[in-house]
Amino acid sequence: MDAQVIQRGEAIRQMKLLTKQGVPFSFSFFSYDETRGISRGEIKVPAALIRSKSQTNSVLLEYVDVVQQQNKKCYECLLMTFEGKNIYI
Repeated sequence: MDAQVIQRGEAIRQMKLLTKQGVPFSFSFFSYDETRGISRGEIKVPAALIRSKSQTNSVLLEYVDVVQQQNKKCYECLLMTFEGKNIYI
């Protein structure tokens, strides 16, 4: 396997581990607004930490954007990169 790719489950596992250690990480995802049915394309997050997962929605990755100091979320299935590595299913 190419060193520049990572499986989605492994990327999420590493995100959680880094968060537990208090170490922010970078990632990107393809945006999607389900209500409006539109996308703003790729969203790059330079520094993030995972938030506790909502019990009502298991398909979302909830995170804190450390740079903007805002709570945000994205669909796990739309993750594109983690620490510069391409994510695959």
